[in-house]
Amino acid sequence: MKQLPPLACALALLCCPASGRAQSPENADVSASAQMLELTVQEQLLLDELAVVETRLLVLHTELQALHIQERELESHLEQLDRKLEQDEDLLQGRREAVSARARALYMQSERGLLQLLFSAQDLRDLLLGGRYLAHVLRDDQEALSALREQRQLTEDLRSERETEWRSLTTRIAQRREMQEEQRELRQRRSSLLLRVRSDRRLLAIDLAEAQLGEPTIDEAVASSEPIAAEPAAEPTTPAELPPAPGLGFANQRGRLLMPLAGDIHGTFGWYTIPGTEERTFRRGIRIEAAVGDPVRASYAGQVRRAEWIRGFGNVIILDHGEGYFTVYAHLDEFGVAVGAMVTSGQIIGTAGDSGSMTGPLLHYEIRSDGQPVDPMEWIALPPGIKVRE
Repeated sequence: MKQLPPLACALALLCCPASGRAQSPENADVSASAQMLELTVQEQLLLDELAVVETRLLVLHTELQALHIQERELESHLEQLDRKLEQDEDLLQGRREAVSARARALYMQSERGLLQLLFSAQDLRDLLLGGRYLAHVLRDDQEALSALREQRQLTEDLRSERETEWRSLTTRIAQRREMQEEQRELRQRRSSLLLRVRSDRRLLAIDLAEAQLGEPTIDEAVASSEPIAAEPAAEPTTPAELPPAPGLGFANQRGRLLMPLAGDIHGTFGWYTIPGTEERTFRRGIRIEAAVGDPVRASYAGQVRRAEWIRGFGNVIILDHGEGYFTVYAHLDEFGVAVGAMVTSGQIIGTAGDSGSMTGPLLHYEIRSDGQPVDPMEWIALPPGIKVRE
C-alpha cells in the first residue's frame, strides 16, 4: 500500500517558520492568526492520514478474514488426508499380512506340492501350467502391494503439498497481523497528536478571543480620561495587607503591590510558545490559578473604572489608580463593587470564576501604564510558596 509523506515534510511546505516574524504586541494578533491557520492545516493533514490508516486497517481486516477461511479449509483437508493415510496404512498392513500368510502356506506345502505336481501331471504341459499358477498367485500379491504403496505415496505427497501451502498461509497471516498492529499503533500516535493539535487550537482560540474581542474594550477603558462620579470609599477589609509604601502613588509601588489572589501563576506576561508548536504569541497579563468564589482583592487603592462583562474576558473590573496606571481583573464570578466606587488596597472587589474562560476558573490580571501593558511580575510582591510557570 502507498505510504503518505511524513507529516513534518508536508507542514514544511505549507507553513513558514516563526523566527522571522516581528516580535511586537501590535503584530500578536496577526501572528496568532497565522498560528491558527497552521494548526488548522496540521489538523486536516492528520485527519487525512487517519482516514488512510482506517482504510488500510479495513483492507487488512478483510484480507485476514479471507486468509483465515483458507487456513481452516487447509487444516480440514490435512485432517482428511491424515485419516486417509491411516486407512491406507491399515490396508497395506492387511495386504502384507495376507501375502506373508500365503507365502508361508506355499512354503510349507512346497515340497509335497511339488512332488504331487510332478507325479500328478499327465504330461509336461500340465507341469508347466501348475508352475505358472503358483507364479501368478505370487505376482498378483506383489502387484496388489505395489498398488497400495503407490496410493499411499500419492496421499503422502498431497499432504506434504497441502502442509507447505498451510505453512505459507500462516506466514502471510502473521505478516498481515504485524502490519495491522503497525497501523493500529500509527492510528494511536496520530490520534494523540490530533488531540494535542486540537487542544492547542483551543488554547490559541482563547488568546485570539482575548486579543481580538476583549482588548479593544480594555484599551478604550484605560485610555479614557473622562471623570467618574466618586462614591464613598469602602472600609478596607484587610488593613494588615496595605502596601508598605502608602501615599507614595502607584508609580512608586514597583515590587510592593498586593497580589490580588493567592494562587500559583500558570501564565506569565509576554511572549510564550504555544504548546506543541514553535509558534509564539503575546500575553498582556498573568493568569493566576483560582477556585470559583475565591476573593479577589484590589492590588492598590483606586477608583472602579469598569465593572462589566467584556467579550473574551467575562466579568471584568478595571481600577484606575491615577498617573495613567490601571489594573485589570478578568474572568470574575461576581462583582463586589460598582462603577465609580473608591476602593482601598486589599479590599475585596469580587470573586474569582470562569466567566469567559475556556480553561476553567482563573484570574487574568493586567497592569496598564498609559494604556500599555506592563509585566505584573515586576510590580507585585510574590507571597512565599507561589509557583510560577509559563
